[in-house]
Amino acid sequence: MILECDGVWVLLAHLRRGSVRVVAGQELQTGERLGEAGNSGNTGEPHLHIHAQTPGTADAPLAGTPLPIRIGGRYRYRNAGLAVR
Repeated sequence: MILECDGVWVLLAHLRRGSVRVVAGQELQTGERLGEAGNSGNTGEPHLHIHAQTPGTADAPLAGTPLPIRIGGRYRYRNAGLAVR
């Protein structure tokens, strides 16, 4: 799933199959449930992959430049865990 946020793409991957609750072009509100973390793709356990980047292209959607993400006021780093309550 790719979210467009003020000119930045935020990618969410490995969502549980069939759990996505939004459709392309839908405008979202803060706190809205998008789907459930899962085990889709080549993964060993359920988790959510989140990645921010400049927009890619239709031919290469993941080709954008990676951007740092702050969650809870902290910059996250590769493979850093994040507790969900």
